[in-house]
Amino acid sequence: MLLHPNIRGIFKKIDEFLISLSSNALQVICLTEHHLMTEEIGNVNLGQYTLGALFCRQIYKHGGVCIYVSKDISSLMLLI
Repeated sequence: MLLHPNIRGIFKKIDEFLISLSSNALQVICLTEHHLMTEEIGNVNLGQYTLGALFCRQIYKHGGVCIYVSKDISSLMLLI
């Protein structure tokens, strides 16, 4: 299962977002418009998900995309 929300700024919404994830068995989460800089994205902890890919704007504010993958899947990918 995949989730692809336009989060419009994740930093102040992490707790609320994690609560909404608790009832879903998602494998991949793709967040658009996270509004974070490259050095900030490492501070986002989505529990059982690992950051798989990211894009952060360097010049303009806002925007950005990041993809989180379930740790179960990322472990399986390492075995292949």
